[in-house]
Amino acid sequence: MIKLTVEEKGQLFSSFCVEGHSSLGKKGNNLLCAGVSSLSQSIFLGIRDILKIDVSWSKEDGYLKCVLPVSLTEKENEMVSLLIMTLIQGFEDLKRQFPREMVLVWRRDAF
Repeated sequence: MIKLTVEEKGQLFSSFCVEGHSSLGKKGNNLLCAGVSSLSQSIFLGIRDILKIDVSWSKEDGYLKCVLPVSLTEKENEMVSLLIMTLIQGFEDLKRQFPREMVLVWRRDAF
């Protein structure tokens, strides 16, 4: 199972984490894993390399976590929100096709 966990604090995204594997194919030949990996890494690279936001991150086989700094400007928060909402939309689209292989956890922690 592939799990996307998105965390919000005070209506601002604070992190996302993608972890796990699909059971639809062997490692290296699993199109769902490849699709989720491509989607999540592209969003991560957009935040880190295109927006030039200094994030904390960790990446291993079947795991990518991106933690955003709390000191983002309003404009940076807007751009990050667009990218993370794109990640969620892409994940949900894949989840509709493979509902038994994916789960989305959205944690909202209002102050």
